Amino acid sequence: MAIKELRWPGATLPALIPQRAFRERVVREIILGSSLKKCKRGHFRMGVCAVCHRQSRDAWEQKNKKKSTEQHLARRKRWTLNHPGWRKRYRNPSYRAAERQAYKRRCRVATPPWVSIADLMIVYDKAKRLTTLTGIQHDVDHIYPLRGTNSCGLHVPWNLQVLTKEENVRKGNSDPSSRT
Repeated sequence: MAIKELRWPGATLPALIPQRAFRERVVREIILGSSLKKCKRGHFRMGVCAVCHRQSRDAWEQKNKKKSTEQHLARRKRWTLNHPGWRKRYRNPSYRAAERQAYKRRCRVATPPWVSIADLMIVYDKAKRLTTLTGIQHDVDHIYPLRGTNSCGLHVPWNLQVLTKEENVRKGNSDPSSRT
């Protein structure tokens, strides 16, 4: 693979740099005055060469498959001991079903009798339509959560919003007043 040079006044930077963050760091280093070095194999590096490190790690794992597997299992066992409830939460279908059932019950309790289910379904249909159109998972989120820390919201159309799954996970169980 050929290295294409990016040029601007006073510096050259190879375009073949693995990560974006590394590339930005290199640009910062060049602007601040330090220069890139080459490793033994000709890769540009700062400190440890990422390409050479990956190659040596892969070669070691191939040579020491048994030891590598044992180390992996030991790490996994340590993690499992430090996180005792993970199986119950993530691997048990009945636990997940119970969580879903509890959520549906909270929604049912938080829905006033005068709210039309058809009005609620419009928001859920919009989320489903956006998911199919964009290919990105969209969720329906409560602006004021049903079980907030300071207040509890209702399951009504004007308390619902459509967010991407990533935004919804980032928002968590927070209400608008705590996010400002």
